[in-house]
Amino acid sequence: HELGLFAATLRHSRGGDGEFQALQACARCCQEELRCDLRSGAQVEGELWLHVSEVPCLSCVGAMAQFRKLYPRVRLVVSFTL
Repeated sequence: HELGLFAATLRHSRGGDGEFQALQACARCCQEELRCDLRSGAQVEGELWLHVSEVPCLSCVGAMAQFRKLYPRVRLVVSFTL
């Protein structure tokens, strides 16, 4: 929660999903390395490419939307294997 991303609980918490963990790691890097807080994420620019082995679950799609809202100038590219 301190990174601004909230995992949905479907049948169980999805906070351990790879997509969620990757987005949290990027958010943590923005906060620690770039000294951004939740209010200054709009200053961060760049690209984040994320490839996952399956179709992302609803919670992970929600985390992607949250990440985009927190970091609107970071281009998020997601692909997955069917």
